[in-house]
Amino acid sequence: MAASQPELTVTTSTDGATTVLGVSGEIDIGTAPVLRETFLRLLDQDEIPEIALDVSGVTFCDSSGLAVLLMGARRWQSEGKRFALRSPSQTLARLVDLTGVRRAFEIEG
Repeated sequence: MAASQPELTVTTSTDGATTVLGVSGEIDIGTAPVLRETFLRLLDQDEIPEIALDVSGVTFCDSSGLAVLLMGARRWQSEGKRFALRSPSQTLARLVDLTGVRRAFEIEG
């Protein structure tokens, strides 16, 4: 029996001027590159001044996933754009607190 692949779903919508990425599932070494590429692709679009990650559906996040979230926040903020985590799941909120990186993110909800 083969091991199942971790699942990560990323959807894109808008909420006024904010581009909302709905992120659900597992953010780990296998799926983090998908999220990273999404961040970089959207960062190149000048018409997107702010992004919010709805991470209420994140069920797992390891250090590689956290690194991608931190990279996204730094890159967006260095461009003068807003980057926020929206409604972090209990799992992700706990990881952000335990690792001491909460202040790196704007957190909504």
